This record gives sequence, structure tokens and C-alpha cells, in this order.
Amino acid sequence: MAQLINNHLDNLDKLEEVVVENADTILPSIKVDDLLKDPENYLLALGDAFLKEHIDEIERLKMESNTIKAGLGLIDSNNETIFSKDIIWYNINNHNYKS
Repeated sequence: MAQLINNHLDNLDKLEEVVVENADTILPSIKVDDLLKDPENYLLALGDAFLKEHIDEIERLKMESNTIKAGLGLIDSNNETIFSKDIIWYNINNHNYKS
């Protein structure tokens, strides 16, 4: 169990590095005029693009997290959570989230 947790934390660190790298590359490409015209939709589109690009990593980390939680008896590993891939895609496609 300890190795599983260590591996999960390593994977979270790797995803964090990807997020930082993406932030560094996306900042120069932000179209300020479009951002100022419609900030909410512009930022939602950027968020959608990020989630679509990284959905597999997010889903894998969610599954690792649920495995650890189930091993600790904190959740039932058979229950679907709000982080399931199908629900994430549904929310992305229907903009069912707010900041």
C-alpha cells in the first residue's frame, strides 16, 4: 500500500509539472482582445481544451486515488464518483460547471 501511495504522489507531481509547462506555453498564446470581449467563454474554452488534452491522465489519477481510498476502506470501489470519465465528458460538453 505504501508503494501504491508513493507512486500515486509521483504521478500527481508529474501532472503538476505538465500543468506548469502548459501554463508557460499558453500564456503567450492568449488573445487578450478575445479574453476582454468575453472572459467567461474564453476561459471556459481554455479549460475545455486543457481537460480534453489531459482527460486520460486525470482519469488514471482518479482511479489510482480511488484504489488507495478503497484499500483504506474510505470508499466503495464499485461506486461511480463525480470524477468518472463519462461524467467529466458530459460536463465538458454541456458546460455544467462554474468557477
